[in-house]
Amino acid sequence: MYRLFLKPLFVLSAVMLLFCFEGISQNVLTVEKDFPEKAYALNAYGDVRVVLEINDMFLSWETREDTDQYAIRIDTMFIHKRFDEKTFIVQRKGSEAYGLMQRTIIIPDSIALVDGSLGGESIAEVEEKFKANGIATTSIWNQQMIFSRARLNQLLEAPGLDQITRKDLITALNWREEIGDNLKAFMEANPDMSPYRLSRFVENWRNQKLVTLGYNPYKQVVYNWEKQFEGDEEVIQMLTQPISFEE
Repeated sequence: MYRLFLKPLFVLSAVMLLFCFEGISQNVLTVEKDFPEKAYALNAYGDVRVVLEINDMFLSWETREDTDQYAIRIDTMFIHKRFDEKTFIVQRKGSEAYGLMQRTIIIPDSIALVDGSLGGESIAEVEEKFKANGIATTSIWNQQMIFSRARLNQLLEAPGLDQITRKDLITALNWREEIGDNLKAFMEANPDMSPYRLSRFVENWRNQKLVTLGYNPYKQVVYNWEKQFEGDEEVIQMLTQPISFEE
């Protein structure tokens, strides 16, 4: 049920973000909240989305140039409860569903991960699930990176996937080593999950890895890794092997 309200705020492949208008001064960073109040995300097409936290709301919008025909749409997410500076119970405007949002700092004042792994029909239900089970390991499938302004500027200038090196590509494709156990458990618990959705989970993890390696996986460029690395058996095998754990 939580997917109903998580998807729109993220554009977003699923989850949420955080932060503050240009005209509103930012708070001083603290140990608990070592991330700027204004953050940015990129969708699969490279479009920038701004998210700000103001009072008890998250507001988000795309930064595409406005025109007379199309007004900017601002999505609103209400914060109903704060467990701490990184964990919130939220509700999208117009929705009856509630969900848990959690932010994890990857690089202070630069990159964070946000995920939405729990949902429910009431604040009490979401809180009870959180206190009983914490954040599920499957929350990694719903994570999205958010960036400070400085990091976003670096990302927009970073090379696209057409410039990747062999070493970095192998690192980004080696999902089995880092998330294989979690993905296998998830597949066993969800046997009807479509291969396409599983591939999107792996792609999301791969894109996060590529960002940390210094690439912009969302930059709109033309590339063909199978052609680029034609004849390289190791790379081709990693590119073409199915997401499967069968012997």
